[in-house]
Amino acid sequence: VNARGNHIGGWLTSNDLIPNIELDRSTWLFEGQSLKLDNPKGDKVIRIVQYLKDLKKDCKYKLTFSVKTQMAKAGGSVFVQLNDGTNRQFPVPPIRQSLPWTTYTFEFTPGQNILEGKPIYIRLYNYNFAGTAWFDNIRLEEVR
Repeated sequence: VNARGNHIGGWLTSNDLIPNIELDRSTWLFEGQSLKLDNPKGDKVIRIVQYLKDLKKDCKYKLTFSVKTQMAKAGGSVFVQLNDGTNRQFPVPPIRQSLPWTTYTFEFTPGQNILEGKPIYIRLYNYNFAGTAWFDNIRLEEVR
């Protein structure tokens, strides 16, 4: 994964959030780097998105990701959003405290957007969470 402009690998964010998002080679779980969303004051909604292509209707998928958080002060949350016609949030409830590396896995069948040909995406969020969130090992797999 390489950073270029407002793209970090297959991930996309808005230009104003670039200073808050980086590949971190000092804190990681797999492959020598993680995706870091830093919000020291907790005054921003930091998000990065990846559009999912070629999903099949009536097919079950498994979304897996690992996350670590370091909270500076109370407030805000860290989560992953799946938008497939509904806004699903993982984990439930969202992360609201410091957390060591923890891996989450969720299964889903794509919703209404796949039937209407609309984009399906996942977003990683540091939602006014005063601190840092690291994401690693993000995978989407078809369940057979």
